[in-house]
Amino acid sequence: MAVWACRLIILLGVLGTWQATSGHWFPEFVMSSPSKVWDRMKDWIDSGYLWDNTKVTLEETFIGFTLGTTVGATMGLLIGLSKFASDVLSPFINAMYAVPKIMLGPLFVVWFGIDLVMKVILSALFVVFIVFYNIWTGVQEVDKDLVEMYRVMGGSRWAVLRGIYIPSALSWLFNSLRLAFPVSLIGATVGEFVAAQKGLGYVATTSAVQADTAGVFVAVIVVTVVAVLMDQLIVLVQRLVNRRSGRSDGGRLVI
Repeated sequence: MAVWACRLIILLGVLGTWQATSGHWFPEFVMSSPSKVWDRMKDWIDSGYLWDNTKVTLEETFIGFTLGTTVGATMGLLIGLSKFASDVLSPFINAMYAVPKIMLGPLFVVWFGIDLVMKVILSALFVVFIVFYNIWTGVQEVDKDLVEMYRVMGGSRWAVLRGIYIPSALSWLFNSLRLAFPVSLIGATVGEFVAAQKGLGYVATTSAVQADTAGVFVAVIVVTVVAVLMDQLIVLVQRLVNRRSGRSDGGRLVI
């Protein structure tokens, strides 16, 4: 209760300071007040405008998140199981990881257009390397003595994979998912900044062009709330998986 009380005091203090200084220290078109942000959010909710654009961004994000997670986890597991493949491919993977993903946005517009596909691929590209490196690290850190013991006891390659490598990678996977989903949201909104007709990134860009800072804050708040809620959902799923598998509770609610 003390923790929640301190959090509430901080939140009220920030909102109160923001409300008091808006229009005095900063012009309204520079820093809109919380009350105006709330009014704008209610208007957009009532008209359906906010939900229509949020739905588009969520679709792009979840498809990109699923695609990036699947590709990254598969690559991390397969390459991590082979030292030779890791040695051969690691320079190329590092080079691809170092490429600024935002700079690829204009190219993706040329290649894939401005529809759903472009945002999904950009979102997935933001995710794939985070998941890959976490899974790859989890596989690399498996106790080799334990693997040898499995094999001495007659364990097949599938038994070793199912009994050792996959459980090890699974714990790293959940940690990577908590990092990957906000990044997936960033990828989708960046794609909407580059070229879009709908989405929260489009809402923020359009509002900024019109000097409507309240609209920009609404888009930012919705993106933040979605990211936080998804993070808590991933933590809950991780706790359930850990309990079913008999492992210690590796995840906890962070709010």
